[in-house]
Amino acid sequence: MAAGKKPTKPTRNKAKAVVRPVRQPNEALAYWERVVGNYNPFVVRVLDRSGSTLYFNIWDVVEKKEFDHDGQPFTADLSDGEMVWGSLPSTAQLVTPGQGADFGLLLLTEAWLITNGVSVSSGGGGKWPRNLSL
Repeated sequence: MAAGKKPTKPTRNKAKAVVRPVRQPNEALAYWERVVGNYNPFVVRVLDRSGSTLYFNIWDVVEKKEFDHDGQPFTADLSDGEMVWGSLPSTAQLVTPGQGADFGLLLLTEAWLITNGVSVSSGGGGKWPRNLSL
């Protein structure tokens, strides 16, 4: 997965970052760089939420489609900091499914990626998000 024509880099300026859910996936590319550690940002479409569990699909911003995950959404427990960053700069946790602004950023750890069979390459020529394969 790559950012396309205008690769987006993280910004330390919260005023320039996307800190809310958005209607279109390409609007979710700028994220507030305040996370320390090994979290990978993904554009996601939130399908549902039950308590702290988020149900979502990962969005490919180049192909402009969701990745097929055997017809099943991915899940993440927003309270599990070893797997997901459940607060800003992630914005997926702010989505109210079905209200129109269903896209957000979700920062996931390598452990979450491995557990869910997602392989992230280091390719992309420095573009963000990095290449993704399922």
